Amino acid sequence: MLHGGCGLGGPCAAFSIVAGIVALPRTNAATVIAAAVFGQLIASMAIDHFGWLNVETVRIDTSRVIGAILLLTGVILIQRR
Repeated sequence: MLHGGCGLGGPCAAFSIVAGIVALPRTNAATVIAAAVFGQLIASMAIDHFGWLNVETVRIDTSRVIGAILLLTGVILIQRR
């Protein structure tokens, strides 16, 4: 475990895998992958904003929020049949 970490990497990864397996039969692969990318984007924005993991702080601004909304819109559009 990294110094100062809380050890959530394993449980979060396991949850992500199980959620993908459960969601796949109810939707399609493109939606599951797009939603996973969206989740990773939100997590990375939080990491940047708060400077977690000793990264340079990058504040959440309007353009980053718009980018996330556009990606979420893409997930919704991909999911539609």
